[in-house]
Amino acid sequence: MSILYISHDLGVVSAIANRIYVMYAGIIVEQGNTDQIFRSTRHPYTQGLLASLPSLSKRGKRLYSIPGSVPNPAYKPEGCPFHPRCSHAILSCHEEFPEMCDYGEGHQSRCPVLFETGV
Repeated sequence: MSILYISHDLGVVSAIANRIYVMYAGIIVEQGNTDQIFRSTRHPYTQGLLASLPSLSKRGKRLYSIPGSVPNPAYKPEGCPFHPRCSHAILSCHEEFPEMCDYGEGHQSRCPVLFETGV
């Protein structure tokens, strides 16, 4: 049996999910088991989501916020939908829609820039 749980609360997701699909602008940008997503994140959007989680070590500090805003679904940017907000974006990100990069064991990410640099 499977249950599909949709949430922005990654704390809850980490406690109940075996497998996670991270979506941005209606597109899966990263997928993997819970350990892969939380310990070896491979997409800048997922990294931003995890960086924005509150924790005791961040107490009293301003929480991280991904710069920019989510694109209008009717006017998605060319290329990677996350490139306007991404600090890793290169020219090809503006022009080409990225394919999934395979990290093995079911862990995939839609960021060829981080895949090629090994980050």
